[in-house]
Amino acid sequence: MKIGRMISLSWFGGTGSQDVIAKQVSGLHQKTDGLWLCVERDGGSPNPGTQLIALNLDQRDDLQLSQLFYEECLTPLFHHLRKGFSFNQHHYQAYRRWNKGLAEALSALYREGDVLWLHDAHWIPVARYLKQIQPNLPIGISFSSSFCGSEVFDTLPVAKEVLEDLLYFDLINFARDSDIQSFTCSMTTIMGAVTLADKRLKKGNQIIKVAAYPSVTAIDEALLKTSVDLPFGMASSDKLILSVDIPSWFSNRTNRNQAYELFLKDNSTLAKDIVFGSMITPFSISADRIRNLLKRWQSDLADLNEQWRSYSRKPFRMAQCKDTNVYVPSLYRQAKVFIDLSLGCYASGNLNEFWSAQDIEDPGVLIVSKLAIDGNDLKGAIVVHPLDVVGVSQAIKQALLMPLSERKLRYDQLGMKFRSLSPERLKAKFTFDVVDQSRKNRQANVMSAQREVRPGLSHHV
Repeated sequence: MKIGRMISLSWFGGTGSQDVIAKQVSGLHQKTDGLWLCVERDGGSPNPGTQLIALNLDQRDDLQLSQLFYEECLTPLFHHLRKGFSFNQHHYQAYRRWNKGLAEALSALYREGDVLWLHDAHWIPVARYLKQIQPNLPIGISFSSSFCGSEVFDTLPVAKEVLEDLLYFDLINFARDSDIQSFTCSMTTIMGAVTLADKRLKKGNQIIKVAAYPSVTAIDEALLKTSVDLPFGMASSDKLILSVDIPSWFSNRTNRNQAYELFLKDNSTLAKDIVFGSMITPFSISADRIRNLLKRWQSDLADLNEQWRSYSRKPFRMAQCKDTNVYVPSLYRQAKVFIDLSLGCYASGNLNEFWSAQDIEDPGVLIVSKLAIDGNDLKGAIVVHPLDVVGVSQAIKQALLMPLSERKLRYDQLGMKFRSLSPERLKAKFTFDVVDQSRKNRQANVMSAQREVRPGLSHHV
């Protein structure tokens, strides 16, 4: 099979956005002439090579309800929260309608040899509808989040239908091996699929390959190294402890702030020159939801600063960052400690950008959640449980008192992880895997069809 274009489909889009998946897709297409399609929301900023999928007015409601199904149901479900997700049949039906219409739009763009790469769980039903129109199109999907086992997934009222949708893919990619195990458990237990060699699953005539290789983001290291302005109005003697927040349920903001308070109480001398910075990345379909969350966080930080008014300046600062070319590099560059306590969504891009922005002669320290996608595998970072308030407080102290030689060693260890897979190599690996599995599925289906008609032919002879 002659390989044509790589067609990527992601949410939002735009190299100037804070959406890390969009940055990853941008990296995949940075040096290739594939086709990047993205669904825009609330003023995206696509690069000149990006083609946005047009939305009709009658599709807008379905799009918003589809996003609610993703945020309120799929995301917490995939993170093993059996009772934390909310299923709404109305949202789910909109999710299916939107994806069916999307499949029809994609089919019109298809050329022989194209490869389709979907990014994240927004698009799970697309493969089912698209294969009905273009059965020869190799289709793969990557999940940025975790994936739950059968005991949790089976609590979803439409569990079987969603798993059936996934059977129409040729390749499903996760960020870690444990998610492959969870996905395999759901497929075998709920759907009756059987496991094959080389991380493959079979159900009927369809075989899907499951892979685990990390997501990567194209980083402009030169840009990150140039900006050294002091953010938040800091003094040169201040030490910045920075976190990146995503307006959603998995930020663990409350626990982190409690850890900050405990650190201040137990380390009053060390904490005198500390600035706790919270960088807000807009990630929500609704601008009103963003504004409401920011108001709530501003109130939280005001309460914290009131408790610590004995300090000469407010230790807790917050900024909503939109100018990625100026403000974000300064924050990353100045951060002595960077904390990401998320459950794993969009972590890799933020961590990579922090590492890339560091002064190699005086690097900062990274603290990550053991529940995150890269958490336990990220050698060089301090790994904590996001709900362990005491542990997070102690990790901050450890990072601030860490000798320069150890910080440099950890910086080098992180570099081995972040440099391990370039966007070009990732694209080549994905293309080979999805095309190879698609070819094998077509051959298996042809042989199955021949076996089905052979008795009839013999009868006529």
